[in-house]
Amino acid sequence: MIPIPKIVSLPWRAILLIGLSLFVSKMVFGQVLEQGPEKNIYSLMEFDELEKVIAEQEEILKKEPSGITTLKILGIAYHNLSVIGKKGVSKKAFSILAKAYESKSDDYEILAYLGSTKTLLGRDAFV
Repeated sequence: MIPIPKIVSLPWRAILLIGLSLFVSKMVFGQVLEQGPEKNIYSLMEFDELEKVIAEQEEILKKEPSGITTLKILGIAYHNLSVIGKKGVSKKAFSILAKAYESKSDDYEILAYLGSTKTLLGRDAFV
């Protein structure tokens, strides 16, 4: 007789509950990850796409100058441009992220990118 794996020997209700939990978590977290323009900003490293995000966020910033989310996205986009080698944008990233940090000092993502941008400023000072 072939031994049946433990997962198969679970009661059908447990299997249904596990499947339903996975489905619901995929739906909830999938929606959270797909909302808003910040969805891919953390890993976005393509020049043209970053320029597009910056243009969009600067338009939003004109209408809402103190929007924390807009400042955060814009600062991260400028940070990423600096990472891929565009000259002179690390200063802009630092000023935008500093403004965002002044408004929301409990946002650790802003603080992390602010620190990274400070490092980029140091790198650019020697190049």
